[in-house]
Amino acid sequence: MSRLFIGFAFSQPFRDEILNWQRNYLAWPVNWLEPANWHLTVVAPWEDDNLEEAKEIFAELKGRFKPLPVSFNRVCFGPNAFSPRLIWATGQIDPAVEDIKKAALSALGLDEDRRPFIAHVTLARFRPETFPTLPARELNEAVSWETVLNTLVLFESHLGPAGAEYERLAEIEL
Repeated sequence: MSRLFIGFAFSQPFRDEILNWQRNYLAWPVNWLEPANWHLTVVAPWEDDNLEEAKEIFAELKGRFKPLPVSFNRVCFGPNAFSPRLIWATGQIDPAVEDIKKAALSALGLDEDRRPFIAHVTLARFRPETFPTLPARELNEAVSWETVLNTLVLFESHLGPAGAEYERLAEIEL
């Protein structure tokens, strides 16, 4: 059984912007994700036992959507203030992302995801019990990172002791 999800990949110039920010925080005792693993999730992970069929269905989305602008405006602890376990950047994305999400869920025969869509990229993970050892209890830094998302990816998540690694199974240029 494979754990799959759909998301947007980021261009190298955009990843370089994040890396420039990250340099100021590398000493923090968190698990920084590799830049190649940074993505913006569109369809949350699901379990699938037929990779080839998932790839074929994903390929059928080609040509149906246009590139989407996204802007990230702050870096903070997430997913919430009560139980932080991530450092992530949050922001705004073109509402057309919902059309991509609905089309993919429908094509894959997955249930509608009723959770509100939060445009974010996870930069680091840490155990909640590690939070008190971080150099700051609050992180709410303004950033101005903008890009156009034009590569939609079918990812497979491989969970390991050091965290998840993401393998690109198929890509669609929008």
